[in-house]
Amino acid sequence: MTGSVDAFAYSVRPTDRPTTVRVGPLDAQGVAPPAGVGFALVTAPLADPAHPAALRLRAFAERATGGGLFVSAPDGGAAGDEPLKSIDYVARLWRAFAQAGLDRRGRVVVIGGGALLDAAGFAAAAWHRGVPVWNVPSTLLAQVDAALGGKTGLDLDDVKNQIGFVRQPECIFADAELLSTLPPAERTSGFGEIAKTALLAGSPMFEQVLTDAPALVRGEAAATARSVSACLRYKAGVVSADPDESLGSRFVLNAGHTIGHVYEAAAAARGNPLPHGLCVAAGLRAEALALPGSDVPSVLRMLTALGVATALPPVERETAERLLRADKKRAAEGRIRVPQILRPGDVVCRDVDVSALADAASRSA
Repeated sequence: MTGSVDAFAYSVRPTDRPTTVRVGPLDAQGVAPPAGVGFALVTAPLADPAHPAALRLRAFAERATGGGLFVSAPDGGAAGDEPLKSIDYVARLWRAFAQAGLDRRGRVVVIGGGALLDAAGFAAAAWHRGVPVWNVPSTLLAQVDAALGGKTGLDLDDVKNQIGFVRQPECIFADAELLSTLPPAERTSGFGEIAKTALLAGSPMFEQVLTDAPALVRGEAAATARSVSACLRYKAGVVSADPDESLGSRFVLNAGHTIGHVYEAAAAARGNPLPHGLCVAAGLRAEALALPGSDVPSVLRMLTALGVATALPPVERETAERLLRADKKRAAEGRIRVPQILRPGDVVCRDVDVSALADAASRSA
């Protein structure tokens, strides 16, 4: 299938090497092969020849890699793809890179969800001190958030994203057609990050997402492509101004993630993993309720419109406090920096006591 493509670019200092972002059908993307070895990595379900998108994905990967290796990532089963975010899996990728003869003239093309993009991005950033990466996000959550920004992250034990680099991908290709066969839970997970971005961006995106919400829930391609483009454009603006959070302005993108990561890590430890975006949505709600002055009505309005105002089981308080104290966003004297939504488009960052956040996580969200 061919169609229109929304294309733009952003760059970050000190290199000012631009990242090209293209939202549209993969069939419409003209790409040139790398000068060196191309290496394509695809998430397990999409590598299945019976998958409706498999032929299109393989054709794109062959163009983007010059016919290079096409490797399937392992299926995480009930645990999802989060187990890929481990040093053990990254070491497997490095061995595959070595076997392929991958060097700096080459390219790693990653087709998958956020966890695979994180793991492969980390592996490529460390290999020969940096090999170019092309991200092809295949889940809604990855298309609207994880694919852009350059953050790679590996988990350590039950604490998320303790190890990582910030290295921007060379290209991002977001094709809404890849989402047509997603199970409902995968689409719903993406709505958590759409809600976050709309609340951060404010008008006109906030109103557009509310208007599009019924069509988004139904999975309509036009509404989905609008939200994907709007989320990526907003995040690109934030990232280009503060790529590594050293200035503080990028920190707003953590809205909902402080308590959301507690829900996510605790659920995984119980053997009942929850989708990241659903945890972010619950984190947005819990953080808004916990921080006086938050715009709770707007947060709840957006979450309800997208169908992600779902209550999650509370986390045992001791567990919540332990996870929060391991959070890399922690500030001095037992406090953690948390973005607070005062109203759509108006966000401040506050240092909040760990105890208050642990109390909020231990109540049903």
